[in-house]
Amino acid sequence: MPTTAIQTHGYYLGVPFDEALTRHATKPIADDVDETQLRQWCRRAT
Repeated sequence: MPTTAIQTHGYYLGVPFDEALTRHATKPIADDVDETQLRQWCRRAT
């Protein structure tokens, strides 16, 4: 039975939160995820 390798890549982009918030505003989920939720996520990720 052949095996399939699965590759996972993680990336870190070190930008200030204000810049991340500006970029987030251009994303399709911007209306669903507000600044408070984004701050909570960013706090958990660090």
